[in-house]
Amino acid sequence: MIENEEEVKSTIEEVFDFQREWLSGREEFVIRTSGSTGIPKSIRVTREKMSASARGAIEILGLQPGQIAALCLDPSFIAGKMMIVRALEAKMKLLPLPVSRNPLANYMDDLNGAFMAVVPLQLQAMLQNARSLEKINSMHSIIVGGGPISPELERQLQNVKSAVYHTFGMTETLSHIALRPINGPKASKWFQVLPGIEIQKDEKDCLMIKGAVTDHRWLKTNDVVETGDGKTFRWLGRSDNMINSGGVKLFPEMLEKDIFPVIKTYGRGAAFFLAGMTDRELGQKLVLFLEGLQLNSKEKDDLLKELKNILPDYHAPREVLCLSKFEWTATGKIKRKATLENISQ
Repeated sequence: MIENEEEVKSTIEEVFDFQREWLSGREEFVIRTSGSTGIPKSIRVTREKMSASARGAIEILGLQPGQIAALCLDPSFIAGKMMIVRALEAKMKLLPLPVSRNPLANYMDDLNGAFMAVVPLQLQAMLQNARSLEKINSMHSIIVGGGPISPELERQLQNVKSAVYHTFGMTETLSHIALRPINGPKASKWFQVLPGIEIQKDEKDCLMIKGAVTDHRWLKTNDVVETGDGKTFRWLGRSDNMINSGGVKLFPEMLEKDIFPVIKTYGRGAAFFLAGMTDRELGQKLVLFLEGLQLNSKEKDDLLKELKNILPDYHAPREVLCLSKFEWTATGKIKRKATLENISQ
């Protein structure tokens, strides 16, 4: 996160540099990825793909010329650059803000009718600040991505007046290809794909995507989904995180949402995730990992018993492991694979 004055100045320079390149008609750009699902890298992307992605978001969100587009994301990465492209394509007024935990902390002017893109960590911080919350409530719409949205954050967002959407996307699609309304009368657990995007499932129930952002070729993902009417889907988890425990397929990401209230109480609000570990009897067993917390044997047994009470048969963790520290991305997302690799070392 960018906090100090020099870094803010560097952010503005980065924005101006990219705007000049875009307005000059440049056809290809080298952009950094965040590394949330892998190793950070630089990729080459075309103007056509970036423009197509931006236009889809503009259409489905109803963004208009003259609206403020609040840039709270690092413009050196894909998510930040796509925010700039949306502003340029829709003729919006781009407002670079500090790329900090709470970008609105020291912003005094009005943001009535503004559009903003953030990560969950930023949105959580803004909701906890009365002045920031007032500005959020005056906005047109907010998109949040780059990490999972906890049940607690989702609950808090039900009281926000502006429309808030959870995004779904990946490096290969540059930005999001679908949005899920989190609050308001249209709140849903289902994602709606952007205009121009087609979806289907492969034989493993993994999502496949086709559109201008994929050169109109089917792109296979590792995301296991349930599809609806051809334009909607419900995300179940990543196939590479799926656990086969004695023949039962478990999706940690879905189970984590179910157990969040219990962890908040019995786990004292510690950061956590579920993952599979080798088991002689089951092949893999489901294990709960807690960060920065030490529990004795009785406390672990009580926690496991409570989880077993609220989860379907064969879906409860069989062990609790307490770790001093998880591996995290800059956007506040747990690096599951890296954390598990540290255990085995």
